[in-house]
Amino acid sequence: MSTPLPPAVLQRWYVVAPAALALGVVIGAVAGSLFEDDHTASPRSVTATVGWSNEETHLLSLAGDEKGDDQTFYYVVADNLNYPECLRGSGGNPVREDERRVRMEVIDVAYGDNSSAQKIAVSVDCL
Repeated sequence: MSTPLPPAVLQRWYVVAPAALALGVVIGAVAGSLFEDDHTASPRSVTATVGWSNEETHLLSLAGDEKGDDQTFYYVVADNLNYPECLRGSGGNPVREDERRVRMEVIDVAYGDNSSAQKIAVSVDCL
């Protein structure tokens, strides 16, 4: 049969256990802030006019962008079933070149220090 703990030990236990728990919470919070993932991206909202889109490649370009090397392309993240209707081509042609308004949530992704950021539209709503 076990013997009960003396009252002095129990009193210390009631003080030490909550203090140890509080210290563990503080250490966990500090460690969590030190190891926070800085590679997360928050999308920014863009409302613009699309001047060109390609349903097959899921690329679009905004109206007014310079044609050629300086043109900015956005990659639309969507499967073919959820691809926005206002970006779809017609008559078997995947390219659409008429102007239409959209609201997009965009993130910029750079793959290395010297690469330019790729623009990814994580959602597109036709206006």
